[in-house]
Amino acid sequence: MICTSLGYPSHQDAITILKDRTREQLTGLTPVLTAEELITIRRDVQNIHVADSIYDYIVTLTEHTRTDSHLASGASPRASLSLLNMAKAMAFLNLRDYVIPEDIITVLPDVFGHRIRLSHTAKAKGMTQKQVLERVIDSVALPATTAR
Repeated sequence: MICTSLGYPSHQDAITILKDRTREQLTGLTPVLTAEELITIRRDVQNIHVADSIYDYIVTLTEHTRTDSHLASGASPRASLSLLNMAKAMAFLNLRDYVIPEDIITVLPDVFGHRIRLSHTAKAKGMTQKQVLERVIDSVALPATTAR
């Protein structure tokens, strides 16, 4: 659903990873949630309220990725669905039962970043996916929203 980079381990850390017996370490882990708790959280996230103006905002942002001159290919409808789901998760993590534009702005670069392709012009200018997506976000007016 998202793509994020944690970087690479140092040379010594990579050796340690190779030497460790990760399977044995995994058996000693204790779960932080039960299956039932996870199902409840997923249901709660699915039930987060989304105003019509937020749906429109997501679709408009997605459409702008398809017409931006710095992108050779924009985000798909599936990318919009992922953006919606991640925005709901962000609202849940912020203890809200509704999505606000800031939820979308926060997660959009990680959701769309690996789903778009920069144009040759953008590459020649040294632009990154994140920079182009920030331009897209800036080009779309924030929707008027109210708390539920």
